[in-house]
Amino acid sequence: MWSPDGSRIAYRSSAELAFNLYWVNADGSGGPERLLRSANPQLPTSWHPSGTALLYTETNPVTNRDVMLLPFATTAGVPVKAGSPVAVFASPVDEHSAAFSPDGRWIAFIAGESGTSNLYVRSHGEGGGGQWLIARDAADPTWSRTRSELLFMGADQRLMASTFAVSGSSFRADPPRPWTSLRAIRRPRGPAGGDGRGYDLHPDGTRAVGAWESSEAETPTAGPIFVFNFLDELRRLAAPAR
Repeated sequence: MWSPDGSRIAYRSSAELAFNLYWVNADGSGGPERLLRSANPQLPTSWHPSGTALLYTETNPVTNRDVMLLPFATTAGVPVKAGSPVAVFASPVDEHSAAFSPDGRWIAFIAGESGTSNLYVRSHGEGGGGQWLIARDAADPTWSRTRSELLFMGADQRLMASTFAVSGSSFRADPPRPWTSLRAIRRPRGPAGGDGRGYDLHPDGTRAVGAWESSEAETPTAGPIFVFNFLDELRRLAAPAR
């Protein structure tokens, strides 16, 4: 996770103990620095736009996955030193994949309840406390920086979007709609939120990078197709088992 000013990269590593949080200078200077030490696996998910906090998921043997917040002291908007972690959502409910909104006022997160993974938005900061259900069977919430849109991966592997409006301390979201007709290729590396997002949204809010299934429109219908080194490929495929 790039810090908002671009000077640091927060990540997880199993260099010692379980997967814990580290960060490193983005310009390659210095070396990795451990941010937390825990026997519980951790995964960074979102920086506050001010650089003063980092949301992360921690897998607790008692309370399942929890949403935690690591505060940072900053100098001129640059995070310089980590403080003590604070639990944001820590209950027997499986909570993960939290993401700050671009203005830092809201946190989108996934909570596993009654066999489904539901997307919620909760206010953040002083005077907070409101919480709204955005969608059921959702994963990997991501805020657009240019539009009033909250994106997420739907149950059918389509990227979905919900347009929202803010009035005072209230958050109102429209019913989700498909953001694209393409479907993402299912990742084999574990449940949603366990290994990070399988896609990301471009800062301009109009493009998303990910592994998408090809559409029929992208399939060539005419013209020659050239295959090089065909015999070498056949030999590779037909190689006897050892």
